[in-house]
Amino acid sequence: MIIDDHIHVHDWSYHDGQPEYEVEHVIGQLDACGIDMAIIEDSLAYVGFAQEHSNDETKKAVEAYPDRLIGFANIKPQLGPKACREEIERTIGGWAFRGIKLHPVVDQFPANDSDLVFPIVEMAMEFDVPIWFHTGHQPFATPTLVGDLASRFPDAKLIVGHMGHGLFYDAIMAARRHPSLFLEISQQGGHSFRVACKEVGAHRLIFGSDAPYANPAVIKRMVEGSSLPDDEKAMIMGGNIASLIGLSS
Repeated sequence: MIIDDHIHVHDWSYHDGQPEYEVEHVIGQLDACGIDMAIIEDSLAYVGFAQEHSNDETKKAVEAYPDRLIGFANIKPQLGPKACREEIERTIGGWAFRGIKLHPVVDQFPANDSDLVFPIVEMAMEFDVPIWFHTGHQPFATPTLVGDLASRFPDAKLIVGHMGHGLFYDAIMAARRHPSLFLEISQQGGHSFRVACKEVGAHRLIFGSDAPYANPAVIKRMVEGSSLPDDEKAMIMGGNIASLIGLSS
């Protein structure tokens, strides 16, 4: 099974005439690329909507295509542990979302903030779900900050989104040091992917596209066209994330 770990659906696209963000367009893109399922990492994190509204829209998309889409909860730690717990209980406990998305850049908090993020990590461990971190932008969203979290919570399931963008060497070094870290490879190229395969291993790399901001076919071709054995390609293209979220691949 091929699972894209990182797509976006936005309800505001219906009003602004941007069909590429609508769920039907995204499903069509997955079909065209031969992708079985995809995870919605957030809906409206970039435009200032409340986490409840964002997650309501994710729920609508998942309900429209329950065999194709998986919800991750958009959580805003700056609202405090009580509000975050209520939203995690609503989305993961109530709706069976399978993970949490944190965006330190949009929401302006350090990825390893003890007051804001530590409680979220503890909740994720309680609900046995991974946390997907947007990374790649200083000062709040660097792979080394997520690595610091991994050192403090070695049993947590932590995903370094975008493999750190341009900070991919930092992401690779963090993953080498902390065996619980996973690297999601959207927005990366052949060089960084090959280095990650060599230094970290296919068993901790996760396919994601960041669609519709990027074309899933590009990253998919990079993995499938690599010299990796087929079983390792299968890990990256779906097996690893399926295991993290408790989904049979």
